[in-house]
Amino acid sequence: MNVFKGMNAVRPAASVDDFHRAPDANRLAIVLVSAQASTNELSIGDLSEGNFVAGAIKSKVMTDATLCSFRQEEGESNGNFRRKLQLPCLLLETLENIPRQFNTADTSLSVLIDPALRSMSCAKTAELAFSQTLAARTLLYNPGHALKNELGEAAATLYHLIQDLSPEHQLALGARLFGREGLLSGESVEVLLATLVRVLGDHRLPNTPNTVTGLDRAVVIALMGDIGALYVDTLEKSVVEGRSQLQSDTLLENLCSAMVMRGLSAPTDSVIRNIQKAAGSSVVGPLKKAERYRPPAELSPRAGIHNTGEKTDQLLRVAQNQRIPGVKWDVAHVSKCRVATTTEPLVGHMSGSPAEILHIWDMLRGDTHEMQFIGTLNKRDASHWNPLINVSLERQDQQLARVAGAAAFLVGLGYHSAVEVVEGALLYMGQNLRQVLDTPTADAGLLFGDGAATDLMSELFKDQSAVSEFSRLK
Repeated sequence: MNVFKGMNAVRPAASVDDFHRAPDANRLAIVLVSAQASTNELSIGDLSEGNFVAGAIKSKVMTDATLCSFRQEEGESNGNFRRKLQLPCLLLETLENIPRQFNTADTSLSVLIDPALRSMSCAKTAELAFSQTLAARTLLYNPGHALKNELGEAAATLYHLIQDLSPEHQLALGARLFGREGLLSGESVEVLLATLVRVLGDHRLPNTPNTVTGLDRAVVIALMGDIGALYVDTLEKSVVEGRSQLQSDTLLENLCSAMVMRGLSAPTDSVIRNIQKAAGSSVVGPLKKAERYRPPAELSPRAGIHNTGEKTDQLLRVAQNQRIPGVKWDVAHVSKCRVATTTEPLVGHMSGSPAEILHIWDMLRGDTHEMQFIGTLNKRDASHWNPLINVSLERQDQQLARVAGAAAFLVGLGYHSAVEVVEGALLYMGQNLRQVLDTPTADAGLLFGDGAATDLMSELFKDQSAVSEFSRLK
């Protein structure tokens, strides 16, 4: 289906001055989405000078914003090419190819279904689910140097922090990991510490034989997410399975003390609130509470988006004992209308988890409060289209590795899909979708719900992987 019309009627290229006079929303759209006037498709080009994605990714994108195009001069390098600006005004059609198996006449938000059903009835959704899972799990199994470094350093700090806690608080910190839904279900603190040692050794002792696995790397990222969730849950007075409110408060107090003793900028309530205001679950998913429900059901192991993890591991030829196992959690049901009108696979609705993971990752790597998660937004120069203009190349590399790792964990294990994590990922790199979305209740599905999220995130995963080429479904 061609969702665009009138693309051959293109205005003359605009000047740089015209660009800088454009409203902020249009300026952001220019960076996020580019329209190739010679074709009837949109392509997502480089999001920054730091090359969030390398090259153009052809995708269909739904947006009401004015879209502009950047074209790379032939023969110039990716990082330093000149961009030519064009300002085509595009007319968008509504999504027409909704699978007939879905009854879209019923728009009630109270009608909720398992979103994985869409993959059973729509080949495109199934393809996207497999493609993003493949890219994410490839990265977890074969991280590049930058991600190995970021994971190794975070693991080293986590190891020392856990050692600083009492045995009681060590168990409390690992409650989610050791619980029935955890990656280390039924295991001990000793197993967790051994996992951290393997991951830090993978970076610090590259020439020493190491048995680090994709599961080990996932455990490190999961622990960072659990700490981030501990801060958010404690602030919101949410009770977590395996811990009482008093236990959470006491654990957080002792953990913060250990962080301060290690010279880290332990998150404060105000820092947590600021991050949640920018990328919390209710912000990136304004209708999440209305469109999602977790019905009580027996927990069953799942791996990858719509349970495609085992298939991708077979394709990647990962040995059985090296595979990231399926994990158990409650299946979320999502609005039937929402599932029907979103080609991208949905799992648990738009996610605040990237912020929880990346906030703690930044802190463990020594970032100050100002730089934790929203640091790039804080540094952004509103007069310039490039959000990374004031960020060093070294810092850009670190952030790209961290955001790729966090998102690959969520997608690769099947917790959240590409479209559900893309807003948090873009925020971390200085892009605020809220300035582009046309209504307060809209989310990333409006811009990236027709295949662009998978393309964008998969390109990021590929760029951070040690594998130069890996199979992707077309």
